[in-house]
Amino acid sequence: DSLVASHAGQKILLHCSSSNRAGGWLATQLIADGLSSEDAIAVGRRAGITKQVIVDSVEAWARETRK
Repeated sequence: DSLVASHAGQKILLHCSSSNRAGGWLATQLIADGLSSEDAIAVGRRAGITKQVIVDSVEAWARETRK
């Protein structure tokens, strides 16, 4: 997150060989920006999330973040 934040306003590319981790990261950023977990995970799935463990991790992060 800090590396991405240090490039604010610039285009960046996140790469993951399966797209699961990149899609998961995208979902967490969308949640942090105010999108609902459900909608953010849907976007993350379109970006490549296929593993339930990633969805579970994103949901857990969202619950912890929104406390």
